[in-house]
Amino acid sequence: MSKPNKRNLFLFLFCSVLFLIIIIFIYSPPRETIYVVQQGAVREEFSTDAVFIRDELIVKSQYSGQVNLLIGEGQRVRSGSPVLSVGEENNLVYAFDTGVVSFKYDGKEELYNSNNWSNLTRDLITEARNNFSTLRDGQRVGEEQPLFRVVNNFTLHLGIFFPPEQPIPSEGASFRIEFPRLDREIYWVQVVDVLFQDRIVIVQMRQFVDEFLSLRTQPVNVVRGIFRGVVVPREAILETEDGYAVLVPGRQQPVQRIVEVRGGNEEMVVIEGLTPGDEIFLQQR
Repeated sequence: MSKPNKRNLFLFLFCSVLFLIIIIFIYSPPRETIYVVQQGAVREEFSTDAVFIRDELIVKSQYSGQVNLLIGEGQRVRSGSPVLSVGEENNLVYAFDTGVVSFKYDGKEELYNSNNWSNLTRDLITEARNNFSTLRDGQRVGEEQPLFRVVNNFTLHLGIFFPPEQPIPSEGASFRIEFPRLDREIYWVQVVDVLFQDRIVIVQMRQFVDEFLSLRTQPVNVVRGIFRGVVVPREAILETEDGYAVLVPGRQQPVQRIVEVRGGNEEMVVIEGLTPGDEIFLQQR
């Protein structure tokens, strides 16, 4: 046999074997693997965007010159307290309200304000940036230049966008949120208003954290529920005429056991009807 014929025969045999392997892989029955169930917790949640909405007032300079800061960032003051001086004549600038002083500002204080959230839109949430300027001790300023903010630290709101596939909570409802890029603490919030046209939910936070002072926007996880109990992969759940079930080992073949699904997410669910240590089957190829 000539070399070209041998090469063609080899290619034919190789392609035939490869094709046979692919057919066997596609049409082979699923393999069953054992999963040992355990006690745990599963969160039903979704991720979205949010903006901080504060009750705050910007104080601008009436003088030109070098700044001398009299208090520190985040310090609480009463209305009428001196905050800094400007120029060689030490012209004092006072806080016109009671609250926390911040020397960081982004020029969006009136836009994202507690008195103005009815004008909030989806675009204003997606376009928001954490782009703050900071006034520093010794810096030179001119007239009408922003100097500091006085922030009401007893009230803080968030504008949270709810995607179309997520039901909008009613006014007065409470739920939990988490900031995945910050402390990952769980915070309770309460709905105070809903802007249905843009699916924006305005919530009031029960806590004011210093780190929130210089943030305009953050991704947020909305936690609809935390379920605790026996946790299994969602792929183990079967839908039957009698309800949800899982496959457990039998004497000769797997048998169905009816369970109740309490809640979960796309990957894991919490069920009743099994105890920790029980074995179930997962279907996978």
